[in-house]
Order: sequence, then structure tokens, then C-alpha cells
Amino acid sequence: MLKKFTLSSLIGRKHSGKLHTTIYMMCAILAVVWIPQHTISEMLLFLLISFPLAGYLISGFQHRYCSHKSWQPSRPVEILSVLLVTGFALTPCMGWSGTHMNHHRYTDTELDPHGNYHSLWKNLFVFNYPPQLSNIPRWQLRDLLYVIQAKYYWEIVIPFAILAFALGFGQAYLSFIGFCYIFQVSLNIVGHPNLEPTNNDFLAAVWGGELYHKFHHENPRNPRFGKFDTTYQFFIRWLNIKK
Repeated sequence: MLKKFTLSSLIGRKHSGKLHTTIYMMCAILAVVWIPQHTISEMLLFLLISFPLAGYLISGFQHRYCSHKSWQPSRPVEILSVLLVTGFALTPCMGWSGTHMNHHRYTDTELDPHGNYHSLWKNLFVFNYPPQLSNIPRWQLRDLLYVIQAKYYWEIVIPFAILAFALGFGQAYLSFIGFCYIFQVSLNIVGHPNLEPTNNDFLAAVWGGELYHKFHHENPRNPRFGKFDTTYQFFIRWLNIKK
């Protein structure tokens, strides 16, 4: 019986989304405030690491694998990816996938969880609203890895954060979380100008291939979104065992 009462279960589906949004906004604000404290070289190093890592964890793993199963990592890579997604508090894979599948189901309508149909304010709070259980991919509910992630999510996040601070990477850790939040919210807005998905070579390179968005909506099971798809080129093409 005691196993049912975890920190994650106490926060629950009702409050976890709002906690995520609060953390993300605070991290994004802190990341901007800290910019003057760093040299240009330090900022470039941070961006050089953050862009590909965020591209893989969000676009490559949460989006292309967890939501669409368009490619298949090996089990060790999958476990490491889930650990990093959890450690950086990028929401449980079940929740991310469920929200994204609603985006495909109700694209650019009132029921779309994000995008240009809604205001900037609504997009900033997109993580406030966890999806219904029925929207979660069935295979994740059957996989113990994702069940453990959902059940002990905050129990993994907190030690990961403590370790980052203990190793002297606390500021970089919080800044990366803020970076990922800005990455996702801005993508949700620029991906659907004029209430329809778009393809844009230049912006695709900036957002890890995600701005071949029209192509993705038309071909959701294709792991490669377009020509300048850095997430595919740097990660998926090498890690995909389903070739």
C-alpha cells in the first residue's frame, strides 16, 4: 500500500502541470538575468551544447520516438534518454506524448493544446493541462520504464538537480531547463503561422529540424523531417536500429 504514496502521486495530475510551468518560467527568467554574468565564449559554449541536446530530447526523443514511434533506439539509449528527459524535468513521456497527439488530432482548432489559434499567454501555460489517460500511447502504459518514470518522476528530478548543483553546474542546469521551455513554446507558435503548419529551411535549422512542420504533419511516421534536419543528422540516423 505504501508504494502508492510517492511524491509524484502526492503532487498528482492536478498540480504537476502547474508546478512544471512555474519551474519553467522561473528558469527562463533566471537564464536571461544571468546572461550579463557570462562572457561571449561561455554563452556560445552553452548554446553549442544546449541546441543539439534540446533538439534530441524534445524533437528526437519525446516527439519523434515517444509520440510517433518513427524510429527505434536501442534499449540502453532509450533508458538514458528517459533518464535525461526526467532529470531535466521535461515532463513525463506519457504526458508529453498525450498532449502532442491532441495537437495532431485537433491541429489549429480550439481544441489544439497550443499554437497560433491561442494567445501567447495560453501557449506559455501549455504545460498546465495534462492530457487524459486515453490520449497516452498504449505501448508506454505497457512498458515498465515509462510506468516507473511517471510514478517516480519527481523522485528522480530532485536528486538529479541536487547532483547538478553539487558538481557546480546548477546555473547551467536551470538555464538549460529554461532554454528547453523557450524552445518548445516558441516552436509551437512559429510552426503554425496563419493557422496552418509551415516548412521553413532557415528556421528548421534553428529548431532542430522541427520547422519542416508541414511535412511532419503530412508524414508523422517519417523520422526525417527535411533537408536541414540537425536532430536527424546528428542523432537519429546513428541511433536508429529500425533501419
